[in-house]
Amino acid sequence: MVVQELTRQIGQLKETGLAILFAEQNLAFAARVAERAYIIEGGRVRFAGRLDELERQPEIKKKYLMV
Repeated sequence: MVVQELTRQIGQLKETGLAILFAEQNLAFAARVAERAYIIEGGRVRFAGRLDELERQPEIKKKYLMV
């Protein structure tokens, strides 16, 4: 229930045009509310781009997200 409410609230904030930066390890949740993703490992950005771009890179997902 908490995740559903957070999803709803973040969606409402996005509709106002507000930019939101959050760190999230739950990829399914992040994919519901985010437009862009950054994967950071050891202080270095390993991926930066739109979520649809991340979906087209299974090697990145497998290596860093264990998906």
